[in-house]
Amino acid sequence: MHLPKGGVMSIAFDPWRHVDTDDDLVADLLAGSLGIVVESGGWIHPRARLVVRKGQGSVECDARDGEPLLRVPREALLRIGRVDWADDDEELAFDGVPDEFGEAETELLLLQVALHNACGKIPWLVRTHPAMAPDMDEELVSAVRALRPSFRRRRPSPASLLWSTRVFRLPIGDDGRSEPVAVPLIDLLNHDRSGATGSWTGDALEVGVAHLGSTSQGVLNYGHQRDAIGMAVVHGFVDVSADLAHSAPVLVDVDGPIRVEGRGRDATGALLAPVARREGSGWLISHLVFDARNPQRAESDIAAALDVEAGMARKIVAAVAQENERLLAPIMSAEASGEAAATLTRAAQHQASVIAEVTRRPARPR
Repeated sequence: MHLPKGGVMSIAFDPWRHVDTDDDLVADLLAGSLGIVVESGGWIHPRARLVVRKGQGSVECDARDGEPLLRVPREALLRIGRVDWADDDEELAFDGVPDEFGEAETELLLLQVALHNACGKIPWLVRTHPAMAPDMDEELVSAVRALRPSFRRRRPSPASLLWSTRVFRLPIGDDGRSEPVAVPLIDLLNHDRSGATGSWTGDALEVGVAHLGSTSQGVLNYGHQRDAIGMAVVHGFVDVSADLAHSAPVLVDVDGPIRVEGRGRDATGALLAPVARREGSGWLISHLVFDARNPQRAESDIAAALDVEAGMARKIVAAVAQENERLLAPIMSAEASGEAAATLTRAAQHQASVIAEVTRRPARPR
């Protein structure tokens, strides 16, 4: 997919007709950002609307799936890893514009910071994100740590948490190395597994139209193959489109001890195939994934990693699933004392439903 490059669109382009917000300042900032993106060689579908309601953004477009939606050129990407961000619970702030930023990048930096502040993003994150919410019950924290041991071990800075939910790693430098960049406009697209996939052309990040169900809302698949619990504790929302469930670190006994470590990604974050090694009289398995798209995946992975027959693999998967469901139970039944707790409860419920779907239905024929 290749999108038009500025050109005709930049002549007498009116960004305001693409903006739909409930706040005048937010509208000004969105229109300004869109104008700079287009002037830099970007593009937006003629029927696309940038929508913000009560500080929450989305992109609406009634075009057919697969049509070009947005193009954000290299010149309009924000190299946020080069900015010195303040550790502030009230607003997004930074200490000086990096010397290497050009005019467009500097203007967009100022506009995007002002936009996030006008939307109240930092106070909202501090109040509602499971990693930061002050009203989180300690019993709930302990229950989540059984699934994700690093949960709330260290308080992240609000700025780093905000950017972690909306950055891409792209090779935009002359040396070809990837670095974290914020992508104005595209970061308004919400995540869904059925969403579009961003395409990096070397000059721009391009995204096509992909609708959320039968709505006109455009969605983007941000990747990473996270499950519902992972999305909740890292990005702070419930991903009901998640069709994977990564096993927690668990110990089960199936003709001997078998421990699932829960570590299965390389340095880039890519998911690896499970591996196993002997640990005393039992086995240590790197990780296990329950995949609703391919219910046989977990059994096949166990059979390959341990070199066991299908029947034994099935017993091991069932035992690991049962232990994960036991760990999810107190999170699912927790009284939601705030938005963050409610997010975790709903995420745990979805996680359990994925595991149940994989382990309690006949495997699909190959």
